Amino acid sequence: MRMNILAAVVFLLLPVFAHATASSANILSINTGSTNITTSTWVQLSASTPITVSTIVIANGTTSIMKVAFGASGSEVAYVSVGGSSTLQIKLGKLYPAATRISLETVDATASSGWVTVSLLQ
Repeated sequence: MRMNILAAVVFLLLPVFAHATASSANILSINTGSTNITTSTWVQLSASTPITVSTIVIANGTTSIMKVAFGASGSEVAYVSVGGSSTLQIKLGKLYPAATRISLETVDATASSGWVTVSLLQ
């Protein structure tokens, strides 16, 4: 329930912060209580982004530092890290085309409770 509330809040505030139109299809979430995220293996958040991505908003509802990466399995390139229990909006240095894979990995400890939401903006 908590993850759904945060996703709704992020969805409503995205146009205010990013001056863009948000779509629920562009909000990716994972419950780390059912899918643990570790320091040793990238966990796929999306196999194929639905849009070209220029900006992301990351809401990390775990206590772990989370890395967000783009790229095919085995070729992930970490782009940004966000601390536990925090939110970060970042304009990416380049455009990532639609159909790009996004994955997550922790820096400091396994995330086994909480959630992570990544909102994609064009």
